[in-house]
Amino acid sequence: MRGAFSTIMFLALGLAEPLAGDTDLPRYAITQGGLLACVLIVLWAYRKDALGALQAERDKNAILVGLVGDTRAAMVKHADAFAAQASSIERLARIVDRIDERREGR
Repeated sequence: MRGAFSTIMFLALGLAEPLAGDTDLPRYAITQGGLLACVLIVLWAYRKDALGALQAERDKNAILVGLVGDTRAAMVKHADAFAAQASSIERLARIVDRIDERREGR
């Protein structure tokens, strides 16, 4: 937003100067028009770099969001596997206790 405002201000100042005085318009266009063209090229390059950086940041955030989702899914899967393992160990402990009770009863 600031860059667009600055560009508009440069354009307004650049166009207002020849209208204010008795300057020769072709001479003014050659001298100040080149400066204006350079400023516009610099602003265009800055805008292009800024948009590229913004897109790179969006891509990085999308990757990180994907990684968080994958990590959450892996943690849920791990919790389910851990609960299943705990249940299996409890069943095995009960079976071993029954076997020991039978051996002691003989």
